[in-house]
Amino acid sequence: MARNDGSEVVAELLELAKLLEGPLFERVAYKWANEVVMPEVRANCPVRTGELLNSIELKITENGISITATAPYASYVHDGTSEEEANPFIEVAIERNIYILLDMFEAAVLETLS
Repeated sequence: MARNDGSEVVAELLELAKLLEGPLFERVAYKWANEVVMPEVRANCPVRTGELLNSIELKITENGISITATAPYASYVHDGTSEEEANPFIEVAIERNIYILLDMFEAAVLETLS
């Protein structure tokens, strides 16, 4: 008699999770960050002198993908101060596009399995 306790689904999900480790994860995450998030980050970055905009960097780190602005005053703009409202242009771009990342992962996994 076949078991219908979900163990097959769990096993399949664990196999899919393994596919998201390493190069596949890095390739999909970098493509999403570079092609989807970065254009929105740049479009929503406030510009007075261009220093903040020009300091935006995309890097692959040990923990995944990192998008940062390295201008000396970047955190004051992004996180705000007691006198200036926050403009979290990086965080907003990531949150707004997270479902696209999930779709890209799904497509990559399906492509890998086929």
